[in-house]
Amino acid sequence: MGVLVDRLSRGAGEFDAVFAMSVRQLPGSEARLFRMLGLLPGSSFDEYVVAVVADVPVDSARAALEDLLDAHLVQQPTVGRYRLHDLVREHARRAVAQQDSAIVRERALGRMLDYYVHATAAADEAMAFLAPGRPVSAGRPPAELPRFADKNAAFVWLLAEYENLPAAFEIADATGADVHACELPRFMRAYFARRCGTTHLNHLFERSLAAAQRLDDPLHLAEAHSDLGFARYNAGRMAEADAAYEAAEPPLSRSGAIGAQAELAMRRGYLRWDQGYVEEPLELFRTARTAYEAAGCPTGAAQPAAGPAPGRRLRVQRIPTRCRTTRLPEYSMRRAGAV
Repeated sequence: MGVLVDRLSRGAGEFDAVFAMSVRQLPGSEARLFRMLGLLPGSSFDEYVVAVVADVPVDSARAALEDLLDAHLVQQPTVGRYRLHDLVREHARRAVAQQDSAIVRERALGRMLDYYVHATAAADEAMAFLAPGRPVSAGRPPAELPRFADKNAAFVWLLAEYENLPAAFEIADATGADVHACELPRFMRAYFARRCGTTHLNHLFERSLAAAQRLDDPLHLAEAHSDLGFARYNAGRMAEADAAYEAAEPPLSRSGAIGAQAELAMRRGYLRWDQGYVEEPLELFRTARTAYEAAGCPTGAAQPAAGPAPGRRLRVQRIPTRCRTTRLPEYSMRRAGAV
């Protein structure tokens, strides 16, 4: 195989001719599925996203991938993960562009974006932070999603999809899928916090805010400002965090979303406490607790209720800007408002 790849790398024409011959030997449904792999953004993928882009059940996708493995068109570096050699990927991309219509490719990409937002939201929920966020509103949930038995399983999935999720965000941003561009970074907060990815998190939330401004939806806009403030806070950019939280207030008032109001109040409370204030953050914590209770979120209400006692200095840990790989303790992120 290595000798063949070396020969084929000398010219795309020879490469396409040889692999086109291999693909022609596949059943029609598997040949189509192979072409759809050319739409995937990253270097590795699982059977769930393949099922989504090919619009087939997961069992069918799994069986087709096994046949593609036998045909040496797909590789399997680890159990449950697949990849294409760079030259094979280029062939798949050319094939899908030539043989499938623009509307077919557009619908497949739309399903893929739906999948990544909903799967990331499921992983985020399994990370077990105290106060859950609101449900996904972007797109339609796929028929099947990965199952996460616990937060460790969710974190492993997020690690495996680390390359794909930002790439999916780029596709959403480039294609005008603004709701997806708003929500995907929001469900990646806990993951980036654990990975100390403050630079990347700030970049994503800056662009997520731009998408929310294009939507002109009060709740998306308020959450985008609040999330950008969260990212600024964790990068130690306190004044910018304060400004972002302030900007979230007007659209949040228009939205009437009590849960989001509770989240913002709690975040502002920890920011103000970290800035050295006492009475104002305690009042914000009380506001957050009342709002969480009104929103029917008892776990959220417990979070500000466990805030600092008067006269006690709380040490709130932010993600160090120099940190890129160290896992942040859950306690610190909960105290910083990662909800």
